[in-house]
Amino acid sequence: MNKLVVSLALCAALGIPSIARAQLPVSFGIAGGPTFSQEASEVGYHIGGLIDISLPLLPVGFRVDGFINQIDFGGGKRRIFDVTANVVYAPLPTPLAKPYFIGGVGFYSTRIIGSSRLGQEDIGLNAGAGAKFNFIALKVFLDARYHHVFSDGDATSFIPVTIGIMF
Repeated sequence: MNKLVVSLALCAALGIPSIARAQLPVSFGIAGGPTFSQEASEVGYHIGGLIDISLPLLPVGFRVDGFINQIDFGGGKRRIFDVTANVVYAPLPTPLAKPYFIGGVGFYSTRIIGSSRLGQEDIGLNAGAGAKFNFIALKVFLDARYHHVFSDGDATSFIPVTIGIMF
């Protein structure tokens, strides 16, 4: 009898963390992919991380992400560091995929690589769409967003296509 109780307690203890983890509304992730811009002479890239907060019973969530984008703009390479705060709206969850719309405001810091000129910091907006895919112990997402940075002089815009994993 004692062996049965100990076995059941051990199984329950090992099962609780996975059940509890599945109920937590906060996920962390890493992501990257190509970055496109009309002003750029080549396709750039971006890498970064994110924090995703999904409200279990509501179609609305929040995501904060930070990325480093590198884009070749004819006259040189630009690095754009961005930190954005976004609202995520997922109207139609399905068993395998959860499509969503995402949009928000961000802080953008642009630097020209190899230039002695200081960069500039600006505010911008972003909006796009994507989908989360749930696998056994892993969430994968794919999205594309249009970023518009309100720079002095010419405004900067770019579209990163992001693929990432969340834990």
